[in-house]
Amino acid sequence: MAVIPTLSDAEILLSMKGEVNSTVKEVTDSMCKVNNAEITGCYQCTQGAVAHIECQSQDDNTMATVICEDFTFSVPCSPRGTKSSLRFNFQRARIHLSCTVSCGQTETNFDVTGILHWTRTFYSAAEKILAGESNIYNEVALPDIGHITSVFLAWYKFSLVILGILVISVIAGYFFFFNCGLRIALLVVRALGNVTLRAVRAPILLLWRTIWRLRESSRKRHTAKDL
Repeated sequence: MAVIPTLSDAEILLSMKGEVNSTVKEVTDSMCKVNNAEITGCYQCTQGAVAHIECQSQDDNTMATVICEDFTFSVPCSPRGTKSSLRFNFQRARIHLSCTVSCGQTETNFDVTGILHWTRTFYSAAEKILAGESNIYNEVALPDIGHITSVFLAWYKFSLVILGILVISVIAGYFFFFNCGLRIALLVVRALGNVTLRAVRAPILLLWRTIWRLRESSRKRHTAKDL
């Protein structure tokens, strides 16, 4: 009678082990996918930044592990796609994270990119200090100088390109005026001169013909009187 409980326990243990093995195999062979996402929000702030993703699994509903550099998340996945929010806290403005998602052994890659905003103001910092919600050490923070510098340099390069195009246009116009433009100007002057000359010449010729006809008429009358 003392042997029966031992045999019963052994049989139950074997049955549970078989179920666990099949479950682990099913999860390990699954594969998940996440598309590239945009991150929005602020940096050096209590609200932080957030990226909305949608995880799609190959087979059944499961949980996936998302790793974005120093950040790790566990998100749900389904064949039709399940939406989740990844929350971050950064000290810089420009964000580009290379992330991986896995539901088992296979990993797939996606990127999280975006530019965060600077929301701190002197007025809000003073309010927190006066209300006792923070101290001067925590509220003294500078914006991302590197991002500001990169934006300024990009604007500076763009301005230089525009200035270069303007200078080239002026130089090209200068040479065009003295080569082709001068010829065109001479042609225009000649055309105007011809039109003016014809306009002046026509009444002069008409007047000359009128005077000549009057003289001829007068000469014929004198000749007729003499006869």
